[in-house]
Amino acid sequence: MLEDESSLAKHRKVLSIVGFGGLGKTTLAREVYRKIQGHFHCQAFVSVSQKPNVKKIMKDLISQLPCKEDFAKGIDTWDEAKCIVKIKELLQDKRYLIVIDDIWSISAWNAIKYAFPENDFSSRIVATTRIVDVARSCCLDGNGRMYEIEALSDLHSKILFFKRIFGLEDRCPDVLKQISNKILKKCGGLPLAIITISSLLATKPVVKDEWERVRRSICSALDKGRSLDGMNSILSLSYNDLSPNLKSCLLYLSIYPEDYVIVRDILVRRWIAEAFISEERGQSKQEVAENHFYELINKSMVQPVEIGYDGKACACQVHDMMLELIISKSVEDNFISLAGHSQTDLVNHHGLIRRLSVQHIDQELASILANEDLSHVRSLTVTASTCIKHLPMLVRFEALRVLEFQNCESLNKYDMNGIDKLFQLNYLSFRATDMSKLPSGIVKLYGLETLDIRDT
Repeated sequence: MLEDESSLAKHRKVLSIVGFGGLGKTTLAREVYRKIQGHFHCQAFVSVSQKPNVKKIMKDLISQLPCKEDFAKGIDTWDEAKCIVKIKELLQDKRYLIVIDDIWSISAWNAIKYAFPENDFSSRIVATTRIVDVARSCCLDGNGRMYEIEALSDLHSKILFFKRIFGLEDRCPDVLKQISNKILKKCGGLPLAIITISSLLATKPVVKDEWERVRRSICSALDKGRSLDGMNSILSLSYNDLSPNLKSCLLYLSIYPEDYVIVRDILVRRWIAEAFISEERGQSKQEVAENHFYELINKSMVQPVEIGYDGKACACQVHDMMLELIISKSVEDNFISLAGHSQTDLVNHHGLIRRLSVQHIDQELASILANEDLSHVRSLTVTASTCIKHLPMLVRFEALRVLEFQNCESLNKYDMNGIDKLFQLNYLSFRATDMSKLPSGIVKLYGLETLDIRDT
């Protein structure tokens, strides 16, 4: 990435990392980013996902790049084209490092690539994708290189597996070595599969019968090569091993978009507001909820990010393969109803709507919601929606305990009348919206415990 003796050394270069889901593309990109970022004037790491919001991606980039205080003035009114022009202007005279994670289509790459100028400062772009054609497209300018990430070897699979369970790679009892080989064969060299299963086994008695039971529970699909069915089998096994409380806490994460950074303190407060958490063994609800958060990390159900000085994660992310699983479980159990998400649609739901997550609302979706019974909705989460005015009136959500608007543009155009009738509301967030004045009805929300108005 840094050393190049050719005459093209100063040209901008693209490295595209391609491979099956769960192979560690994002982990590799993050490690490269961490190791070399000090050689560049500026750097940023952004995720694209299956349903890219180009404007949001551009705003995320700008938020990570050094710029003058008034550079981003009026950014909420910029369209995609202006965002791209402004980023190009910002990067034109700098050596930059940009990681673009999880690109799903050539069109998504084409929509954002013009923001990154060819400026002969030896700038670097790292892109990750599951799709070979997308990886090739990222490298088409002649200064690119495609790296196809491979599955772990048998040796490295064992090292990862045993270190997660025993702390050291050579501490596996002889009686478990044969069954370990059979389990690892099913994992197919996929780091995500190995970490998930080893995290599960780390909580089990170190006895052959227990490990044999886990081996039998894993679908044999991975024996014949990497497959989504096989990976889902392994993730499902770990999910099914969770306690009921932890299952609810994990399923709740399906309200968030793909690649979303979920802040611990916000999530903990939401779990408490949803009544998922009870005091136990002399611990407060806050302490129990935080323990649940770290337990999900320790079981490798979510991935830690933003590690603090104390070594604890301040936030987490859900791997896209795990997200697909918990969305499927949430919809199947009618735990959460999704609207405007790429994976599913509100029209597929059954039963009462109890928790509603909206990522994009337009006139069509508004018409569907208009015909739904919303009186049983306990939580409403609206994320990064631009047409918020189409959302039904708040008076229709009379049972709300949790109400969150986040990164919603033009929220000040939404009619907040009726918010004073939400007598059960415990948690209210206008974080990162354009709200300039709080609704007067908030003073009548006597049960409100959390009001988040950061970055408004």
